[in-house]
Amino acid sequence: MLQRSSSRKLSEKPIRSQLEDFVLDHSSKRPVVADDKKSTPPRPWTKVAEYFRNLPLIIEAGVSDTAVFYSGYSSPKEASKKLNMDELISENPRAAFLGSSDLVLDWIPAQLGENHFKFLGASKQSYIHTILKDFHSLDLHPIRMEPGPGAALRAACHCFPSPSRTEPEIRILFGQDKAWAILSQGQFPLGWQRITLEQGLVEDKIFSAVKSLVVYARWRLKGMEVERVLLQGDKIPEELAAKLSGMLHLSVQCASSPVCDGNFIAFGLALGALMPDTQAINLARSLQKSLPLSVIFPRLQAGIALCVVSLVLLSMWLHVSDLGHKVKKLK
Repeated sequence: MLQRSSSRKLSEKPIRSQLEDFVLDHSSKRPVVADDKKSTPPRPWTKVAEYFRNLPLIIEAGVSDTAVFYSGYSSPKEASKKLNMDELISENPRAAFLGSSDLVLDWIPAQLGENHFKFLGASKQSYIHTILKDFHSLDLHPIRMEPGPGAALRAACHCFPSPSRTEPEIRILFGQDKAWAILSQGQFPLGWQRITLEQGLVEDKIFSAVKSLVVYARWRLKGMEVERVLLQGDKIPEELAAKLSGMLHLSVQCASSPVCDGNFIAFGLALGALMPDTQAINLARSLQKSLPLSVIFPRLQAGIALCVVSLVLLSMWLHVSDLGHKVKKLK
């Protein structure tokens, strides 16, 4: 799912149409209206502005959680730096479906306490390939295609940082008509559940999702205990936290932040684009082509830096030459 930063809601149009609308809405180019009698010559800085507009965008794309499978699997310590599907399936027989050639996979090694895990994300290859193709047709090259909940967690931690990078917690990120329950350690997602917010059933839905993640943490992640739940969103009633705390027998707190919608996820994706080396699932990793150096090299910035250095050296040379003449006159 393409997340856009406009406040307007994304329509159910094909992804290519959404991309074209996004580029048109956010383009800084404007038609130049020339006077019938006299055409105004371009100002010196217009070429620089035009060059910046044509630079490749550093973007990250989000994939809907409904199109992604994500889970953690135990892994031997010596195999933590590589993925051996046969070994993983032998250790976790229920993961056999991940060996299908119809899926694209990406994984992140992680150590939780003394245990080693691999967190795998998977999606249909045809689905990811279609989205990538639409991006490339507009000369856009995402550095990463990340599951939406991962980007939402990054934005949530930016708005309200986790008090501990090592202790697990469950964040409930509220949207307009849905929410995500995300089990995390710092900014690293360990698992998530989508919650449909129905009038009168909000507490029961959250209770069910949290209990599901607690069981997942205890059994799949080898005894991980969750003691903290954070409700995050806009105008969360305090009585909801008190009621859930009594139902779950866990510490439940509230934090104010923007509603978890497309704009919020787009903000998380933008933060991820600024941190290309961050640990995150990239569902397009096996399908991406490396960009040529001529595309990503910052030629304008390098040229400006070279000019500045040249001017400084020239100024220093002239200053030294002037001092030399003054010394000669004094002699």
